[in-house]
Amino acid sequence: MLRHSRPWFFENSRIPIWLSHLAPIDIGAITIGPFVFSRGEMSEETKNHEAIHWQQYIETGIVGFVILYYLFWFINLIKYRDGKRAYYEIPFEREAYVHDWNLNYLETRKRFAWLREGGHMGAGIIVMAYENNEPKILGLIGDAKHQKKHGAIYDLPKGTVDPGESNWAGALRETFEETGITIHQGDIIAGPVNDSWLTMWMAEVPIETPVQIGVNPVTGKLEHNGYRWLTKEEALSNSYPYLRSFVEWAFDHI
Repeated sequence: MLRHSRPWFFENSRIPIWLSHLAPIDIGAITIGPFVFSRGEMSEETKNHEAIHWQQYIETGIVGFVILYYLFWFINLIKYRDGKRAYYEIPFEREAYVHDWNLNYLETRKRFAWLREGGHMGAGIIVMAYENNEPKILGLIGDAKHQKKHGAIYDLPKGTVDPGESNWAGALRETFEETGITIHQGDIIAGPVNDSWLTMWMAEVPIETPVQIGVNPVTGKLEHNGYRWLTKEEALSNSYPYLRSFVEWAFDHI
């Protein structure tokens, strides 16, 4: 029964505004036990993100979630020396950010998914090209909602692996769906590399390769507003924080 439990949502609350003064990010919505407080109206994606957190609360006994959340954040802060990145690397947040777009995720979610059981849940390919002998990677310009959520501009080609699909097959499919680029095995120059939720490869293509921004096949909406070929500095400064470790890895392997 608790698997189908959903939190109560309260919009236009000042609680996220007050807590933002204490947090490393600008909080738009926050789950506190079975209650979700948002500073404005919530999209269905945001509600799904916070509902994932409520399930995590249930799994860890409410108080356990709070203890583990701040323990993970403190460990990540020591590791990365960056409060915002420490937040995005919290296992609870990683699960929510990877799956919040999938409004049906909670219907099939396995218990304790944040513990990284069942392998990696997402896959993609970093697309690299040389422009005037300078290596660059393909950055996908996020829509306004995602830019605001992540406090950054650029996404990388990647997405959730479908049931029964291999990471490699999922990476190829997601890259084609999001960029229109067909990657072949011979294009791969590095990888795979894994973190808690993603498996990524890197492929090299000619800089003049056509890029066609695709529509999300589930939502029917554009997730990206365009693209740009990025230098290392541009990618590290402006890509979504939870993807920056992959950016570093990519440029280290060119």
